[in-house]
Amino acid sequence: MQGRIVRWKEDRGFGFIKSTDDKDDREVFVHISALPGGKPPPERALVEFDVEATPKGSKAVNISYLEVTLRADAPARYGDALRD
Repeated sequence: MQGRIVRWKEDRGFGFIKSTDDKDDREVFVHISALPGGKPPPERALVEFDVEATPKGSKAVNISYLEVTLRADAPARYGDALRD
C-alpha cells in the first residue's frame, strides 16, 4: 500500500499513515521501530508499507519512503549534500 504519514506524536514514538490506496480513508498505526533507521519520519512523508493485523488492530510494517521531505530541524549537512 501507499500512504502519507498524517499524524506523528514525537514524544510517544508513533503516528498514523493515511492510505492513498484505501477507499475507506482509514488511518493505519505506525510505530517508530517500523520506520527505516528507527528515526522519526519527515513531516508528511509519502511511504509504501504493508499492513499487519494485530490483536489491537492494524499496524504498518515494512515501511519505505517514496518521497523524502527534509524536516525543518534536519542537520545542515543534509541540505549541504543536496547542493553538491
